[in-house]
Amino acid sequence: MRKVLTRLFGRKRSRTPNWQKEHDRVLAQLDFQRFMVLIAAVLGQIVSLGLSFSGTVYNLERDGGVTFETVGAAFMVSVVIAAFQLIGWWILLDTKNYPTAPRKVAGLGLTLAFLSFGFGTSSYFNYSSITAPSATTIYLGDQIDERINEFAALRLKADAAKQLFPLVRGEKEAGCSAAKLERDTGIYSGSKGKGLVSGALDGICGRSTEAEAAITAAVQTNEDNAKRAVEVIDQLELALIAVNEPILVRERVIVGLIRDLDEMNREVRGARMTESVKAFFETLVTSVAALGPQNANDFQGTQNTVLAALRQGFEERLPVIEDMIAKVDAIEVPEITLDNRPSVHELMRYSVGQHPQNVLLALGIDSFVAFMIAVLLVKGPKPRPTPTDPRNPRK
Repeated sequence: MRKVLTRLFGRKRSRTPNWQKEHDRVLAQLDFQRFMVLIAAVLGQIVSLGLSFSGTVYNLERDGGVTFETVGAAFMVSVVIAAFQLIGWWILLDTKNYPTAPRKVAGLGLTLAFLSFGFGTSSYFNYSSITAPSATTIYLGDQIDERINEFAALRLKADAAKQLFPLVRGEKEAGCSAAKLERDTGIYSGSKGKGLVSGALDGICGRSTEAEAAITAAVQTNEDNAKRAVEVIDQLELALIAVNEPILVRERVIVGLIRDLDEMNREVRGARMTESVKAFFETLVTSVAALGPQNANDFQGTQNTVLAALRQGFEERLPVIEDMIAKVDAIEVPEITLDNRPSVHELMRYSVGQHPQNVLLALGIDSFVAFMIAVLLVKGPKPRPTPTDPRNPRK
């Protein structure tokens, strides 16, 4: 009868014990948590892959421009970096299944090698992607500020040097007027026409005229450079804040404008108006020489007395001129080092102190999978004993 019923209705289903149900529930929960960790790892790798791709594109396009080759190379580099990380995590998770200790040690060594390469390159490119635009902007802003400060100091010094210009013009007017008066009336030597005194005065007039022309040209050049520099500075400030433009485009524009401003500042430095004024007055002193022993009773003595008076006047004015020039030269002008265009690596080092949170963010993105695995190991439920486990009370 039992056999007949068994044939008609099948075997009686065995009742699953509670411990088995609990064991299956725990395994299912662990499988779900592993699945969630896998999803989190995949999402983390996608984010890391995108940032690595963006950072690699920035590194390649900064010098090579936007081309199909640079974008393709950036994509391949990002995929390789992601593959190294995923292989490293896969080896680490599978190491516990290795039967012998040497294989486990080898697995851990491979994990360290793959993750070190993956983390090192990925974190760098992640940081480049996050920080490069702002780091470039900060660097360019500092370069612009240095040039503006240099221009302001040079402008202040040039304006101060212009105050010496009336002295040269005064010497010219006095010298040329005295030379004409001496030739026409002989008021200084007592003999009109050409002579030693009129020749010395003509020399003073000629040197003064040349010095005035040279300093006038320098002043005009400085004025022209100042106007152009103000325009360039306005363009620099507008380019720096034009955030709607790609940073690489703005960088090329700003670097070109900075070079133009550097050239203008070099021209102002090269004018050296104070040195020209000082050299002019020193030349006036040495250009008037005494003829010999003075004798007020003859014509030569009279000429000698006039020339000595001229030389003495220049010698007395020279210390005053030198003191004025020293005050102008005391105005400090910052020395600007004309750096070459910095590399992305140099920009990263330049901005590390100003963006420490970005460093942590770049490392945290790549460490996200490690954090999830650590959470699983610490918080995950422990499996109950299996039916063959000696700790199973129903065995």
